[in-house]
Amino acid sequence: MDVLQLLDDELKTKSNWLLNDKLRHLYIRSCQLFSYDSRYRLFLKLYPEKVEEIVLRKIDLRNVEDFRVLCTSYSRYAFKRMALELLNFEVDICGQNHEYNMFKLDNSRFIVDATNDCDLERAKMGLKTEGYYDLDIGRSINNKRVEQIDKKINYIEEEYFDDKLKYLINEFEDEYSYKDVSEIDYLLAKLYRVKELFDEINVFREYSDAMFCVNHLLDEFFEKSVNYFKRNKLYEMTKDDDYLFRNLLDVTFRGEKFNFLLEKINGKYEFYNVSLNEGKHYKKELQIF
Repeated sequence: MDVLQLLDDELKTKSNWLLNDKLRHLYIRSCQLFSYDSRYRLFLKLYPEKVEEIVLRKIDLRNVEDFRVLCTSYSRYAFKRMALELLNFEVDICGQNHEYNMFKLDNSRFIVDATNDCDLERAKMGLKTEGYYDLDIGRSINNKRVEQIDKKINYIEEEYFDDKLKYLINEFEDEYSYKDVSEIDYLLAKLYRVKELFDEINVFREYSDAMFCVNHLLDEFFEKSVNYFKRNKLYEMTKDDDYLFRNLLDVTFRGEKFNFLLEKINGKYEFYNVSLNEGKHYKKELQIF
């Protein structure tokens, strides 16, 4: 894919946007297009000799075939080059153990860090971002200004998904407050509501995005009750020497056990209930990391 052409076509129709609006648009779109490379943590733990290969991987924005990035590839070849090629705007690369971008605009210093606080994943869900902010003002003021820009550039309409999710959770709680169901049935109903929302949101090409979405929904719906869950990261080699990731959720509550699996099926990630025997099979046949 020619990412530069895609984004240039988008910006051509935005003549009324300020430079700050365009930079924010490039940040959001880069986060929506690229995904965190899940192989990195696997390689660090099990295959350290392969780490350098993905850390130093270059990206040609005129011909992107693999959209997986780390902090190095994102800061060097994604946002920085987008700003330079499309806006003729210089962006710096900062950091040593962790790389990120920084730019100066209207006497303010802006941090651009898509890979440290999961903005690559957050932007695909319409959540508030954490890694794009003005260093020279307080976070609350920054968030209000960013929200105004996000509405202008149509990243959101009226609210972020953070706020919508709170409403959906309250709606669920209100609905079940009038139902006479067991604790087990209530827990399962929550899990199936998480599955429904995941299916509605699902625009995920990569495991890192799909897994973040599932974890975020579980954490928001269950809050402190997440200790009911054990998340098993599974992987296997593919025929083309790549890696296929799955996540098996072990749920234990009041002596009852359930399994939910996240995996890619026919090019699309699915989160669904599997039997305990199937769960045992996955943990036996696939490698856990």
